[in-house]
Amino acid sequence: MKSNRKSVFRGLAAAWIVSAFALASVAPAVAEVPVVKQPVGGGGGGSGGSSGGNANACGAVLCLASSLTGNMPSSCKQYVDPYFAIVSFHHGDFSPSRTAQSRMNFLNQCSSSDSNTRSSINNKYGSQQGGN
Repeated sequence: MKSNRKSVFRGLAAAWIVSAFALASVAPAVAEVPVVKQPVGGGGGGSGGSSGGNANACGAVLCLASSLTGNMPSSCKQYVDPYFAIVSFHHGDFSPSRTAQSRMNFLNQCSSSDSNTRSSINNKYGSQQGGN
């Protein structure tokens, strides 16, 4: 029975190693990846306690939506900075369209927010190179 366990373990270990090498060989094929100048999440970690998605994305939606209709509170900085830190490049140059798509992907992590609100935010701020 022990030798059977060893052969199963060896088989699993070999499969894992082959998978790791296959993944490593595919990774360089990813051409354009968004550059995030600072961690998205600001130390809050993954998803928030709500069922609506990423708490940082939801905070960004709330804060940026408030800026569409008036003034944004200073307490919004922790949510807005990660959104504007998402910057994508193409052939070494800033890409407004790729940046907007990457930022939209971030906003879409807040599934409890209205999709029209997310689109309005991204239409105004998605392709900006600097902050708000």
